[in-house]
Order: sequence, then C-alpha cells, then structure tokens
Amino acid sequence: AMTQRCAPCNGGGKRSWLATALYVGVIAVGLSSGFEFFKKAVLREMALPSTGFFAQQAKDLMEKFNNPGVYDALQRANLQPNDNLLEICIGHGFGIQEALRYPGVSVTGVDVSEHSLAASRELNNLAIAEKRLSLHHGSASHMPFLPDASFDKVFHFNCCYFWPDLAATLREIKRVLKPGGLLVSGTKFHQISEETHDKTTFPNQDEAAYQAAIAEAGFTEIRRQHIRLASGCTGVRAKSGCAVDSRMAYELTSAAKPPSE
Repeated sequence: AMTQRCAPCNGGGKRSWLATALYVGVIAVGLSSGFEFFKKAVLREMALPSTGFFAQQAKDLMEKFNNPGVYDALQRANLQPNDNLLEICIGHGFGIQEALRYPGVSVTGVDVSEHSLAASRELNNLAIAEKRLSLHHGSASHMPFLPDASFDKVFHFNCCYFWPDLAATLREIKRVLKPGGLLVSGTKFHQISEETHDKTTFPNQDEAAYQAAIAEAGFTEIRRQHIRLASGCTGVRAKSGCAVDSRMAYELTSAAKPPSE
C-alpha cells in the first residue's frame, strides 16, 4: 500500500527535478547571453566612446587597467622640454593629462569620438587656455589638419586594433613625425582573439601583422618590450598614487622615422 501511495510522489519528484533542471538551464543561457551582450556593448564603447551606462563601464575598466600602462609608456617615451607630442585615441584625456605633467611638453590629441574630445577638453581645459594642448576630431589614417614633420613623438595605447587601414594609418603617422621622430605604442594583443572580440570592431588582432606593418611603413629601430607592472604607477603620476592590478601587462613598441626623411 505504501508503495502504491509513493509511486505518484516519485513520479512527481522526477518531474519536479526535470522542471528545476530546465529552469536552471534557461537561467544559465539567459545569463550567458546577457553577459555576451554586456561585453560586446562595452567593447564597442572602447572603440568609439559615447555616453550612457555601457560608456561608463568602459571608462571605469580603462581607468583601472589601461591608465597605469599609459603612464608607464609615456615615461618610457622620454619626453623632453619643447617636445611636440601627438596622441591618437585619447580616450577621456588621462594620457594627455599625464603628458602635460612633463615640463615644456606640448600635446595634440586626435580622436574619432566627439565624446572623448569633450571629456578631454573638460579635464585639460587649463592647458588649452595656455595653448599647450590642441584637440582635433578625425581619423588617424587621414589628418590633413596636421602639417608634415610636426611632431617629435606620436603615442597611442590600445588603439591600433580599431584602425580600418593599418598601413595607411602608419604612413600618416610617419608623415606627421619629424625626421628621427619616435612612434611609441602600448598594446595588449595577448588579450584579444576572434573568439572574444568581434573582427568588425577589432579588425587588427595579430601583433605580428602590426609589427610587420610598422616596418613596411618605413620605420626603423623597431623595438618591442614586454612590460609587467607589479605595484604602483610609474611616471609623473606616481607622485599622486595609482594602484596597479597584479595582472597588468602590455607590450611596448617603439619605432623611429629615419633621420634622412
């Protein structure tokens, strides 16, 4: 009798377990899809910053994981008094702010995002008034507003992934550099792959191709160095304190425009 009474209960238990498993599966798929949507939205904001929730998430991530590398790479650029520096992909202007801390350095920033330019103006408005900083809306592959041979150094950090035409952009960078001028770039190709980064947003995902394109553009003295920051910020910014995640690492590449050009 007990067996007969419990038989429906056992069947109900199995159905309940299956329903629970199905429910958990649906939730898992939903969470996975939601995470993918979130990630893609944030990555798009890194490529072309705007405003809103995802833009703020991208900004927070870049401040935490990019800025320490930006400060470090600028220190390694060996900025000198009277240097003219061009930064491409200026983000929210923290790299510009750091470069302006070096005495006598003048900075020009170029970005495709009007929102980045607005944020940079707000952060660095005093330098604009002092005529140490000028900002331009445009693509790094075509900068007709900048004269030939006008910069001692050109700097970018985590920018080259987004360039639709890698070769054309590097030729344009070389054009605006003075003879003997230096291209300094920080990259994290080790964090980028087709599985996690959309090729439409991140067309350049191959570090070897980037290094080869630098050489093909006519740069010389190409040097690549793996940089791992263990603790604290380097550069002028270090004086005000800056936490560094122990996983922070980037590749520093420098290349020179031949003195004879």
